[in-house]
Amino acid sequence: MQIDIVVQRYGPECVGGAESHAQQLAEALSETPDWSISVLTTAAKRYETWANEYPVGQESINGIDVWRHAIKYPRHPRFDYVNDLAARYFPTLWARRFGPVTRMLESLWLKMQGPYSPDLVKRIGERASTTDLFIFFTYLYHPTIRGLPQVRNKAILIPTAHDEPPFYFQMTQSLLSSTRAIIANSPAEARLLERRLPGVKERTVVGAVGLPATLKARSEDGDYLLYLGRIGFAKSTDELIRFVYQINNSADKPIRLVLAGSNHGMEIPTIDCIEYRGFVSEEEKACLIHGCRAVVNPSRYESLSLIVLEALSAGKPAIVSTHCEVLRDYCVTLPTVFGYHDQASFGEALTMLTRFESSPDRKANLDFTSEWVENHFSWQQVRNNIQKCCERLSDEVSVR
Repeated sequence: MQIDIVVQRYGPECVGGAESHAQQLAEALSETPDWSISVLTTAAKRYETWANEYPVGQESINGIDVWRHAIKYPRHPRFDYVNDLAARYFPTLWARRFGPVTRMLESLWLKMQGPYSPDLVKRIGERASTTDLFIFFTYLYHPTIRGLPQVRNKAILIPTAHDEPPFYFQMTQSLLSSTRAIIANSPAEARLLERRLPGVKERTVVGAVGLPATLKARSEDGDYLLYLGRIGFAKSTDELIRFVYQINNSADKPIRLVLAGSNHGMEIPTIDCIEYRGFVSEEEKACLIHGCRAVVNPSRYESLSLIVLEALSAGKPAIVSTHCEVLRDYCVTLPTVFGYHDQASFGEALTMLTRFESSPDRKANLDFTSEWVENHFSWQQVRNNIQKCCERLSDEVSVR
């Protein structure tokens, strides 16, 4: 079976939830006998600009054929301003039945957002007759919005959906309505999809990612909290730093926060309790996880959170924002995940972590969590879900 994975950017420098997920999926599926995996993507390296930085054409990354296509329109300099207006006024326009006007404005928004790549969309159509299955990542960008409808009879969507303004655009509803098979990352994401489009549950399975075997649990006592991922305002990293700083102003025993990942326009204070490591390799990441007290995820918008799952698999607790429904689910389900929603509750989460570290049930709860992650996030389960989607697509074509 020839499978083409379509994602907005791809490569070792493209760190991000959907992008990292796409690379892990491509490499995991390539180990399946009789499955041939290719990636169709753009020449972009950075999501802040969507500029063409990689050479257009074909290259091989870890044995995967990657086809890069030129971006005609990168992110417009005024996009943030337009995005704020869209979030504020598009829902009102739809409610007042200004459908044609809003469709035109959403198309403009899509072009200004980037990466707008007619070449990639054209390539998807050209490969429709030779590719057995397309797997599209994220509902948000031009390659998926315009590419998936061309091949919907053989397409799976991994939407990585968040409760954010573009999720409620009309073009998002059209995309979800036309998609025959969807794989959600989590039950919380599946619930979000169902709230947006009642009935989509029949076309949705849960489980699109497995975890690498390199982060197995081992016993190490850490002395720092770890944030690992994109560093910026969109991920609420500024809030996390502020909470740590304010707690340390009044704490008898200061806490340390280690930040690792690419910085996206945020000033990181040079103070003793904050350490910035920058972009780290997979080996360094594993060492940082094994050496921490707990991993922290302050993000309000997640469809899965790979870093939290990797930490739990490695036998580490997590502290997460309960503003995010996906992360809130982990707090409810697992005894090793502690939630917070403001400065005071962040301090309470740290107190709960300290109590947990001296609890006689600590090891049993960590073992339970690690086993739970392994049972729910395996690549074999992902393959099974892809097969289920293929059977659904085949059945629908046969019925028609």
